[in-house]
Amino acid sequence: MVSNSLKNGHQALTCHQHLTIVIQAELIIHEAQLTAENLLNHLLQNPLCMTLKRFKGYQ
Repeated sequence: MVSNSLKNGHQALTCHQHLTIVIQAELIIHEAQLTAENLLNHLLQNPLCMTLKRFKGYQ
C-alpha cells in the first residue's frame, strides 16, 4: 500500500530527516524565546515603559 505522501508526489521523510527538522525547529523556537526575553528586558529598563511595567505587573 502506498502512503498518501508518496501518492501526492512528496518523498516520505526518513526518521533521521524528521528528527533533524524537529530539532532545528526547537532550536529556532528557543532562539526566538531568548530574543523576546532580551527585548522585553531592554524595554522594561526604558523609563518610558512604566505603563507597561504596571500593566504587566513587573516590579
